[in-house]
Amino acid sequence: MEQDQGSIQLPLTPAQQEQILRATGMTAEALTLRPEELEDRIAPGMAYRPWHGLD
Repeated sequence: MEQDQGSIQLPLTPAQQEQILRATGMTAEALTLRPEELEDRIAPGMAYRPWHGLD
């Protein structure tokens, strides 16, 4: 996992790459998310984020 300008990049496995290709017709090697997007997917019920919006 690597960070680039506030984004988190998660490399995809060959099986995940194949799923994306079949579903969308497009290729992908990694999933890139902002930290807030990743948090929403990991813990979607967490509404309290004192740091959110303080940029």
